[in-house]
Amino acid sequence: MIKDTGVCNVSAISKDAGFDLFKHFGFQSGRDVDKFGADYDAFNYAIAENGVPYITSGTNAYFSLKVEQEVDLGSHTLFICEPTFMTVLSDTSSCTYEYYQNDIKPKPEAVGTTPKGETVWRCLICGYEWVGEELPDDFICPICKHPKADFEKLIR
Repeated sequence: MIKDTGVCNVSAISKDAGFDLFKHFGFQSGRDVDKFGADYDAFNYAIAENGVPYITSGTNAYFSLKVEQEVDLGSHTLFICEPTFMTVLSDTSSCTYEYYQNDIKPKPEAVGTTPKGETVWRCLICGYEWVGEELPDDFICPICKHPKADFEKLIR
């Protein structure tokens, strides 16, 4: 969509954000899901003057950007943009990666094995836990859609 329109918005996530915001926008692709569709309450976002939505709930600012240059990185495109508008939505501090890890991301409860002695595997991305001796090679996390390579075997 950014390639098609030449514009985008960036919402700055605040410490008020809940894990659901990260799940909704971070653990699924816009190619597969309309992130501002029927399953996302319209109370949580607004439409900027550039016609693009920005998140209002769990954020403290947003930036409207105009694409000046595209750089093809093979598997991704880097967009170099010029800000056209920006505003502060709240005075709540921004959420850092450390704050997300320590205060927002759910903590796993397993300690390596179940009471029956079964092995537990944990997704390093979202914390989902799967029980079984060996994680199948084609396993995909049902929460964040990451592969087996992003799981760790919990050791007691």
